[in-house]
Amino acid sequence: MSDRNYFGRVANNIERAFHVKEQLLEHSTWYYLDLRSFINDLKTFHQVWKKFVAKFWRATGIKLFGIIEHQGKDPWHYHIHAVIITDQKVSQAKISKAWIDSGGSSASLVPPKTSDPYRKLRYFLKSNYHPRGHKTKPQDKAINYHVHANLDSLPWSGQILPTNRFHHTKLKQLVRNYFPVEKSSKPVQIRSLVYSSF
Repeated sequence: MSDRNYFGRVANNIERAFHVKEQLLEHSTWYYLDLRSFINDLKTFHQVWKKFVAKFWRATGIKLFGIIEHQGKDPWHYHIHAVIITDQKVSQAKISKAWIDSGGSSASLVPPKTSDPYRKLRYFLKSNYHPRGHKTKPQDKAINYHVHANLDSLPWSGQILPTNRFHHTKLKQLVRNYFPVEKSSKPVQIRSLVYSSF
């Protein structure tokens, strides 16, 4: 996949996450959920995700938005970093069992840190393993690497996405400028790429 497509998709998912944060996270109880696997084929991983949703997650009614990624280098194990929104008690053991039964390897559930609740969300929106390192997002154009479940309406529906707002030559730099300087101690909010100035 060209940088034009890759960074365009990263930019669009940053914008989607901004609307999820604005409409859901700021007014609800929420957690981070990681779903890991030893799968290194994206289509197979996507099938595992669909099985997990159909056989378990949909019935919970818990809202979820997440990103599929890999380590940025071989062996390319795919995993999902997600936020889930719910006021009900959540069982990590039940989630883990359902994910493993679907073909995954493990799952973990953690609350956001009070000092910087969106730090992990910024982390999984990143485009690279390091600021200028290996690309961490899938490059198969046939599969969207953002996932969602149980959203009554998509928070980004009807919103302008970066690829519809900016010339493709600007997207790579917009994405790289979005993230704070490495090791910065100052918390940074999830902002809109479309409506923010850097």
